[in-house]
Amino acid sequence: MSKTLKQTVATVGKVFLLAEDLDEFMYDYEGADYREDEEDTWLTIRDIVNHIVAGKTSYYKEYLEDIIDEEKDQDIVDEAEELLDRLERLDSIIAKAR
Repeated sequence: MSKTLKQTVATVGKVFLLAEDLDEFMYDYEGADYREDEEDTWLTIRDIVNHIVAGKTSYYKEYLEDIIDEEKDQDIVDEAEELLDRLERLDSIIAKAR
């Protein structure tokens, strides 16, 4: 497997894991109103993956930044900061690949 292919596969894996983590965080933070049922989970994750790959991440960044600025629970702030950092790093990697 070529180095470029390995990097692409690794990036795809990171995008999928980030999408899963964003979905879980948003569900935990927003509660049941975020997602109506578990069947929507994979559709939601697919949509998040598509947004990340397309570079359409401003909604997620703004959402996380708002939580970082307004949330009092430091554990939630720390998790939002970690997700935002991962999202920004992947945005940069994907933008360079275009």
